[in-house]
Amino acid sequence: MRLISIVLGALFIALVVRGAQPPAAKVVAPQNRAVATPWRPDDIGTLVDKLLVGGGARPKGEFETTEEFDKKVEALLRANSTDLRFELPSASLELESLDEERLTYDADSQTVTVRLRPSSIILYDDYSIPSFQSFKIKSRTTRKSTYLGMNAFGVMKTITLIERDDFGIALSRASRVTDKPWVAMEGVTPAIARALKPSLRVCLKGKLADSHVYRDSDHTDPTISSPYKVKSRKFYLLFDLEEIQLIDSRNGRVLASNNGGQGKP
Repeated sequence: MRLISIVLGALFIALVVRGAQPPAAKVVAPQNRAVATPWRPDDIGTLVDKLLVGGGARPKGEFETTEEFDKKVEALLRANSTDLRFELPSASLELESLDEERLTYDADSQTVTVRLRPSSIILYDDYSIPSFQSFKIKSRTTRKSTYLGMNAFGVMKTITLIERDDFGIALSRASRVTDKPWVAMEGVTPAIARALKPSLRVCLKGKLADSHVYRDSDHTDPTISSPYKVKSRKFYLLFDLEEIQLIDSRNGRVLASNNGGQGKP
């Protein structure tokens, strides 16, 4: 009996001590928070590579019917022409040359303006076809080396040879914004503009007009003042440009577009 009393007493004390302890903390699942994703434009170089692999630069084959060729071209276009957004090189927006894109701010009107000046390009060998407006989107260096060169006067100079691939878009006749290649964002104070300008990017939104990759080549010869020899392979896509957007590259938010509408910086 005494042993039973000791056991019951120990159990009673354990229950009392347990009841005196504070209740266990309730575990609450953390709330889902939206994480800002960095701006990731479509990579025109990767797209061109995919089109080339799929036959985007090859004409109709000798043993291929027109129907088979058309179906292949249509399937290639359908697989790669979702809504595309290509970012113009940010460095070109800072140049002062009149034939380049420019991004400026006017403190009096509190307006950020981007004026785009496309270049002309001929896509077809038939020169009777009018040229197209175009934008260079990206350059990819494929080789870089140096060699010793000499000009006609016997002056020796170390020449840098650069081989690169240039990728761009040519605006199709169906593009809806070729007559207004600029974007303006109003109501931006000088303090906000100063902080925002390094993050501003210009985006060209649209779809492929066809799946063909138009190719060309070019080169520049070195001089004493500019000792560079540049060989460029050029790849252009025919593009239905639908909208020019001014975006914040930190989060991809569209701040203004030439189709109207304006977000808050």
